[in-house]
Amino acid sequence: MKVELQVTPKITITAESDTCEDAFTQLAEMSQVFGNGKCEKCKCEDLEFVRREVAGQGKKSYTYYELRCKNYECKAKLKFSKSDDGDFYPQRYQRTKDADGKPTYVFDDDGRKIQAGKWGWVRWNKDTGQEE
Repeated sequence: MKVELQVTPKITITAESDTCEDAFTQLAEMSQVFGNGKCEKCKCEDLEFVRREVAGQGKKSYTYYELRCKNYECKAKLKFSKSDDGDFYPQRYQRTKDADGKPTYVFDDDGRKIQAGKWGWVRWNKDTGQEE
């Protein structure tokens, strides 16, 4: 079976499978990545997928994945992470590094994860020197 789903006005995703469960899983995974049809900071629908590699000096190299707003006055981005099994997911919550240097979420006083920016969409604030 082949299932197509239009997730934004510009993007249609397709899943091919023998079972409904597998097709559902494929669509769910793809819609997390490709279903973000507008910047949540400025509502612009002109977005670009960005992949860049940064090689460390004698350290591990990293690949960064982002969905970036093409509105010149906004330039917000939604960062994506990759799980150990290879699935992509948007980084919607603030993160920091623990004592061992591993990424961890930032929690509020009630133990809830603190949202990053506007549902994960952040942009650099030169006045505060951080992404907001």
